[in-house]
Amino acid sequence: MSAAYVSRLRVRYAETDQMGVAWHGSYFAWFEVGRTDLLRERGMTYRELEQQDLRLPVVEARAS
Repeated sequence: MSAAYVSRLRVRYAETDQMGVAWHGSYFAWFEVGRTDLLRERGMTYRELEQQDLRLPVVEARAS
């Protein structure tokens, strides 16, 4: 069973259209915020991973 993690961020005005709807092009940057927050929640940072010669490449991404 996987645990759920929540990241909270405020959508900036520049990330919305004239109707106030979040622009889809920002989604993947927000996903990265979530990934970074998950690492922090687990007590790890990207820098620490890189110091251990570990990488987390995104090899495929989809949003629907």
